[in-house]
Amino acid sequence: MASEKEAGEGLLSPSRRRHSPAFSLSSTQWFKIIRTSRTEPMKITDKCVSFWAFDSIGNIRAIPCKRWSCKICQKHNAQMWAWRAELHVENDQYQFYMWTLTLGSNYSDVRKAYDDLKKLWDRLRKAVSRHYQEKYNWHYFTWTYCAFVEGQPKRHGMPHFHIISSISAPERIKDFAVRCGFGFQADEHEINGKGAGAYVAKYASKGAGIIPKNFRRVRASRDWTKLPAIAKDTLYVKSKTEHLSAYLIRVHEATGVAVDTLWDNWRLAHEID
Repeated sequence: MASEKEAGEGLLSPSRRRHSPAFSLSSTQWFKIIRTSRTEPMKITDKCVSFWAFDSIGNIRAIPCKRWSCKICQKHNAQMWAWRAELHVENDQYQFYMWTLTLGSNYSDVRKAYDDLKKLWDRLRKAVSRHYQEKYNWHYFTWTYCAFVEGQPKRHGMPHFHIISSISAPERIKDFAVRCGFGFQADEHEINGKGAGAYVAKYASKGAGIIPKNFRRVRASRDWTKLPAIAKDTLYVKSKTEHLSAYLIRVHEATGVAVDTLWDNWRLAHEID
């Protein structure tokens, strides 16, 4: 009979490693996709335009608001998190799991559900850490996760909680969910990188008009993979109190582009907008 310590070590043994096929895109290819999507000038049509700015060669760029409450930006935000999820799971050597947690029938007020979700998440996170620290004597255990909230339209926006976890639940997922204050309707299954990305892209932007303002829609552990650093172009933004003529002169002095050209670009962008 293996000791509890040996059993704990077994959770990180090669037997936990994924057996899914290798991802079809290399890191370099993914980097090119992400770089293009993060730096490409926005098209004028069906795009969020929070404000306009000139780049270092005098081209005018539409700057999005990047808010989850924006119907356009929410899709972009979800896609960026989907890339992060896929990159992390595919580049990790161990098996990942998708947990789906719901709130029980005792919740009928959506606003209260979102308010309580903060403490329910804190309770669940501490329960996971406590379990592995105590049972397997892992004093420095760190849980790797990416969790995101979905506003369920069929339940008037009632939140569902999805967690991409580096470990399986400490006990049967339904029992663990109830013990942490969630509903009995819960699910856990193994997931690969493509599956993780697809889940985030599909559900992270769902119910965006229902989720309260300033609610933290996505949360990830500190060791979760970041997107590659991108060299960003300098942007010149007009301040609220700056007169347009002074702004164009400032951009001209910084870029060397003629004021008339800058004015034409500015006027054309605002006419289309």
